[in-house]
Amino acid sequence: MKRFLFAALFLAVLTLFSCSRKKTDKPEEAQGQSEEARMPQEQQELQLTDNTDNIENQDSMPSQEEIIEIEERLPEIEQTLDFLEDEANYSSPVSEDGEVEPVEKRLTDAYKRLKVMEYGNEKFLPSKQGNNSVLVHYSDKSAVRLFYDQLFRLTKKEYWQMESVQDARITATEEYYYQGDSKKPYEKKIKKDNILLVSKYNENGLIIRSEKSTDDIITAVTEIKYDSKDRIIMQTVNEAGIERKEVFNYRVTDDAEADNQEALPPDYKYYENGRLVTQTEYIKKGFYTTIINFDSSDSVRTDYENFVKVREVYYTDGEEKRVKYYE
Repeated sequence: MKRFLFAALFLAVLTLFSCSRKKTDKPEEAQGQSEEARMPQEQQELQLTDNTDNIENQDSMPSQEEIIEIEERLPEIEQTLDFLEDEANYSSPVSEDGEVEPVEKRLTDAYKRLKVMEYGNEKFLPSKQGNNSVLVHYSDKSAVRLFYDQLFRLTKKEYWQMESVQDARITATEEYYYQGDSKKPYEKKIKKDNILLVSKYNENGLIIRSEKSTDDIITAVTEIKYDSKDRIIMQTVNEAGIERKEVFNYRVTDDAEADNQEALPPDYKYYENGRLVTQTEYIKKGFYTTIINFDSSDSVRTDYENFVKVREVYYTDGEEKRVKYYE
């Protein structure tokens, strides 16, 4: 009987120990839920708000993979910008009215020497021939070759017409001649087909005489004279048996300049074979008189005021015949 009571008591103790063990070994999640259930209502709401903010911040922040991808794309963007900048150098800007404005383009070699220059549809190609330089300028179907000596003086021009590679030909040439180290030519020759024009220059680089020849026969001669200010005072052209002469007098021009007035053209006279044909005399700006000699006896004089014709006077053998007024 005693053994039976001891066994029953031992069984009851084991049962109590087992129940106590189950209550102690509950999961942390269940414990947390029980603790949360025991928290006051205000603390639960505050904790819920904090958790929501954390979730939103996590969604807005890029992941580590996204940051790496952006950094890898940056060099590609820079290359695209460089390409666009280079394209701008090879394309012509468009003006406000829609027309394409020409752009000057230059190509140099490793020594910064100009190899090609382009301006709109015009191209310039420099090269060397011994100690001399050559510049080719071409546009569409025409081209000009310019030759320079060691002092970079223009010595020759060649005008080319290029309908095709086979039909390329020289249409005209210009040759320049110098004395010593002078930078201004003393003579120029222009040849086109069977026509040759030879011009002489003075020390200031102004043409003083030119001869036009056709088939090696002189057909026209022009002579020009200048004053101390390099202004033409007389030009004479002999051609086809007629001598045409123009004379310029700068008296009124110099007087107006001395009085700080507006500039005036020079007085002018035109002769044919020594006979005065027409002349113009200036008084002041807008006020001048012209005379036309029809022949050796008849002439007409016209007066202008403020650039408006006011009267005409007709003469025969120097005698006034009639006057016509204009309003």
